[in-house]
Amino acid sequence: MKYRVLYIPEAEQSLEQIINGESRAKYLLRDTIRTINEKLVSKPYDFGESRDDDNHIGFDSPFAINYQILADVRTVIVVGIWRTDQR
Repeated sequence: MKYRVLYIPEAEQSLEQIINGESRAKYLLRDTIRTINEKLVSKPYDFGESRDDDNHIGFDSPFAINYQILADVRTVIVVGIWRTDQR
């Protein structure tokens, strides 16, 4: 079974700022986000590391994401996303 993936508004805004702020690598970044979403939809427990209970962190360069897995409703909620290759 697949999971539904939702982004809280703050995470969605962060993602939009990252993608829109990068002209040269925009398509590569979008491909990476697509890959992350596919992993979250199919196997969210295998993608990241557990931090506590339902909270996880996952990495797929150049991104890191915080997310929660709500197993009872088969939903993943992305609560944060950032680039790991920039300060």
